[in-house]
Amino acid sequence: MGDSFTQGSGTAPGGAGVFETYAMRLAYLLGADETILAGIGGTGWLASASPFSTRMSGVTGMNPDVVIFLGSRNDSWTDIPALTAAVTSTVATCSAVPEVYVSGYIVAGTGTGNNAVKAGTEAAGRPYIDLMGIIYGTGKSVTMTGNGNADYCIGTDNVHPTHEGHKLLTRRLYQGIAGGFSMTP
Repeated sequence: MGDSFTQGSGTAPGGAGVFETYAMRLAYLLGADETILAGIGGTGWLASASPFSTRMSGVTGMNPDVVIFLGSRNDSWTDIPALTAAVTSTVATCSAVPEVYVSGYIVAGTGTGNNAVKAGTEAAGRPYIDLMGIIYGTGKSVTMTGNGNADYCIGTDNVHPTHEGHKLLTRRLYQGIAGGFSMTP
């Protein structure tokens, strides 16, 4: 479940198509027989007319073994207590799902929202994989600054991960899931 990071956005070198996203790479690594890719650009826990909560019945109705949430930078300007509550109630809709993992923001500078997602996840009793700051620096794939991995992990739009960015997300999420516990990058 996620936003455009999950859905895929842009074309190389500025972004990744649906089969190149962290979500599809992670499903492969985890040995998933089937994958429900519930990513829609511009959405989040509260952002848009189609927040994560409105799409959960379609996901949980398919009786998944695992649900993974990533997001969302689209909630960056959201009321923090409302964000925490939305995360808690949305994750709680997965009570029949054996494994649920949640991750929040990946870009440095969005710590307040990330903390809200973490608090909401913990309140729902599910593991949180902290990816805060995994991508850092002020560059992007066509305007490299040399002060972080954003030079090769962020696309030309200065928002979406490149193929390398998706590979990095995949590795960190896999480590958190395979380790079976919350982790900080």
